[in-house]
Amino acid sequence: MEIAEALQQDASEIDSMGVVAMKELIAAAGLRHDGIMDKSELRTVAREAAEVLAAAAKADPLAAWEEMSGRQQFIEVHPGFSQGKVQGAWFGTPPGEIPQKPPGVVRFVCISDTHECIEDADFELPAGDVLLHAGDITRKGDATKMARFCDWLKDRSFSHKIVISGNHDACTDAAFTGDTAGSTSQHMAACCTYLHNQSTMAAGICVYGTPFTCWPLRNDGSKPNWAHGVVRGAACEKLCAKIPECDVLLSHQPPLGRRDCVDDIGRGHAGGCRELLTAVQARRPAVHVFGHIHEGYGATSDGVTLFLNVSSLTDGCGSGKLNYPIVFDLACAGE
Repeated sequence: MEIAEALQQDASEIDSMGVVAMKELIAAAGLRHDGIMDKSELRTVAREAAEVLAAAAKADPLAAWEEMSGRQQFIEVHPGFSQGKVQGAWFGTPPGEIPQKPPGVVRFVCISDTHECIEDADFELPAGDVLLHAGDITRKGDATKMARFCDWLKDRSFSHKIVISGNHDACTDAAFTGDTAGSTSQHMAACCTYLHNQSTMAAGICVYGTPFTCWPLRNDGSKPNWAHGVVRGAACEKLCAKIPECDVLLSHQPPLGRRDCVDDIGRGHAGGCRELLTAVQARRPAVHVFGHIHEGYGATSDGVTLFLNVSSLTDGCGSGKLNYPIVFDLACAGE
């Protein structure tokens, strides 16, 4: 059954559906059903499936952006941009051309979606106080590649190194790699501050990190298609509601409408998350750092929050060509 057709099912139609049609509806919603359910029990699950699909349609990023975009403010951002606590931000700038850090600020250096390439980069990271990595360290979730990244990270001279996983980092998601996820996460914690829906303080600045990205469930309903995946709609809303007030939000997932365009499939703002944008604009962090959509590299602002897509790889995982790290200065606490 096509999802569009499934969405048209109201209660009376579900009551008149046959067993096969109800099972198709349930599968379209990514829910499970017990093969020995009677028709009444199956109908209950089918109604739940119809509600799930309706919520998913509401959460469709293209439809959501059409509804929300008129209420959004876009401020032009340029290298050296300042806003509120942000005392300067540089993107697309060679490390040697970034001004020296002035007194009274904490300098953040940001990378993401390095996919096993940053270790062999033909440039050194800019100097700074805090290194942020917004996930997708590996290509295929190989724990040995994550260990290689940890070895590289240990040699980077930052006072704080804060890292989250991304959808390619299956070696840190127990739903995909079982016990390996626990041991890999412990390995990560030994070389950095590894955040999974958690906050940390760095030089008096609060950073919250979450690895989620938006994905549908697999056909069998067992788990999302990719690691750390969350289904759009109610599940995303529940997770994003837990994001606390912070100075810097670090996520793998982009917010809707902010450096999230998926150009290669011509679908505009298909990569962003409505619920994440809503949470960011409610919590009002100074900076939101994310990745995931490689072609979205760069910066934008809504006049309150500076949104930074810090994806390092310029395309897929093939070329190995890297964008320059994005750097920003944040006023020290109390300044």
